[in-house]
Amino acid sequence: DTPDNLTARLKGNEALYVQVDAAGADPVPALTAVAGVTRVTKDGDHAGIPAFEVESERGHDVRRELAKTIVGQGWGLLELRPVRMSLEEIFLSYY
Repeated sequence: DTPDNLTARLKGNEALYVQVDAAGADPVPALTAVAGVTRVTKDGDHAGIPAFEVESERGHDVRRELAKTIVGQGWGLLELRPVRMSLEEIFLSYY
């Protein structure tokens, strides 16, 4: 199977890496309020800008609404990409 399909089967949900320049505000409540989002966890700071892993219901694409929410707040959307497990991580999780 493909790495994407294996990741989806193991994780049971969709995950996105999101980096938001919220000018000192806390974007977690706004990200969590997006329909279909099930969990938002901080994924550290990169170049002084916070990054988050945003999980959503399986098969529910929240990218458009996340982008709309972030831009609508006047924040900078610096990165938005799927989180994929490496083949090694898939192997270790499965075995």
